[in-house]
Amino acid sequence: MLAMIVTFAVLGLIILGYCNKKDKKDINDAKPKNYGTTFKFDVVGVKYHDIEKVEDESYFLFPELMYESENEYDKNAIAVYVADYRIGYIKREETQKVRDILDSYDEVSLYADVIDTDPYKVELKINARMTDHEES
Repeated sequence: MLAMIVTFAVLGLIILGYCNKKDKKDINDAKPKNYGTTFKFDVVGVKYHDIEKVEDESYFLFPELMYESENEYDKNAIAVYVADYRIGYIKREETQKVRDILDSYDEVSLYADVIDTDPYKVELKINARMTDHEES
């Protein structure tokens, strides 16, 4: 009798484990295909630029990136602007990654976050996502 109870208990655990694995897989499969990804980059050279002229922090919600192919120090430079003021640059080592993100994703939004003010430290966040392309 004890052997039969143990057998049923083990069988129940095996079935329960299988169901849990199946449920976890189904949850992951249910993740939308257009799920977004956030990339973070430090903005460098902030202390040499116009960050102090940006008075309203709400402007940081709408940074702009400008390619500076004529930059004398780096032909692949990407400047970060907030409220028409250049506040710094994407690190030289990360410019290709930023370009790849901007070229590869269908929807991209930017957000700049002031991490510290003494000295200024700014982080650029790029939220990127692919949209579903349905054929008509």
